[in-house]
Amino acid sequence: MTHFNKTHPSVKNNGGRMDPRVLDDVAETLNRNGRNYTVFLQYTEVPLPGPVSKGTIMKAAFGIDAVIGEIREVEKASVWTEIRDNLLYEGDHGCGPAPQTLRSTKLLGLLDVLKSEVGHLVDGASTIESFWLSEGDPAYRVYWDFGFLFTGREGARVLLGSSSD
Repeated sequence: MTHFNKTHPSVKNNGGRMDPRVLDDVAETLNRNGRNYTVFLQYTEVPLPGPVSKGTIMKAAFGIDAVIGEIREVEKASVWTEIRDNLLYEGDHGCGPAPQTLRSTKLLGLLDVLKSEVGHLVDGASTIESFWLSEGDPAYRVYWDFGFLFTGREGARVLLGSSSD
């Protein structure tokens, strides 16, 4: 497991890219000792050799079966709030992350790093869109999900997250 803090070498402005290792650590931390609860997080970079459809980007990111259910442009300021609120989902007595995990300094530290990494994506994007997949989703969505498409000069970046039982 990779441990991050705000001075970790990956925590720097890296041209609108994200270090995906923090996603693995966040998911692993939330999955540990949870009840009927699994978090899935994925980051994908898609080069754009020229103008391509959003459907083509999703197929490149998630496979030929990926179909966009809905996509809409969102404000930059809303991206981190949606991600954070979903990752801090409390669940109920039958499902969810362990309550002590949500209060742990480890998770809060990882979320600080993830906020910085998401900030790189936001800063490097000329357009940010929220989406969900009607087909070809790589994970099973139950409790929450988010999908963001960041497009800019450097190509497309896709960040997807969900939780299930």
